[in-house]
Amino acid sequence: MNKGVVDDVQVFDPSIVEQMSLPHARDFMASVPSYFGSLNYPNNAYGYGLFMFDYGNLHFIGNAGAGSQLTYMLWESETKFSMIIISNKGMDMLFNSFKKIFEVVLGEKELTPVDFEFNNKEWGEISGKYTLPSINEENVRSVVISEKDDKMYINFNNRRDFEFEQIGQLVYRFSYPSSRFPTEIGFYRDEANNIAYMRNFWRTWVKIE
Repeated sequence: MNKGVVDDVQVFDPSIVEQMSLPHARDFMASVPSYFGSLNYPNNAYGYGLFMFDYGNLHFIGNAGAGSQLTYMLWESETKFSMIIISNKGMDMLFNSFKKIFEVVLGEKELTPVDFEFNNKEWGEISGKYTLPSINEENVRSVVISEKDDKMYINFNNRRDFEFEQIGQLVYRFSYPSSRFPTEIGFYRDEANNIAYMRNFWRTWVKIE
């Protein structure tokens, strides 16, 4: 937040901070408010080791570490505001706590999202086979998305079909029986406006069929 200055000492070049904080990969994730809370907000992106997003009229940057516990840190440069929340439950971002802090300390509330109008015309576009690129051909994984009986399904590695629910424009979700939260997936177009790939958390799957 201080451009590389710690205790009045320039620890590293300010250009390093700038490069880390630039949005090198935009729309890094789809909408996953129950899991990685911040990453479903507008202008979410990945820099170098840092995530960023807009909340209300503010722009936050931060990152988290997770294992059996979780620590999440955010800061906002214009207001010089930062926070750290520590959880004793791994992978739980406690994002409602962040939202309350934003409101109480900064007076900033979440912008009301635009209502989603269901349209199944996307189904034909996203249907097909996707692969997760790997330098080891033995580890190549695939996903098949298909439409059956007026419902959408997703299948990882030819195992089991899971019903695929549309929750936004090019945003869908499904649930593993053992998963606490639904998994949400976003689809993205290329310059020719064709569906080119999908993102599942931090993984990018390329559409090949």
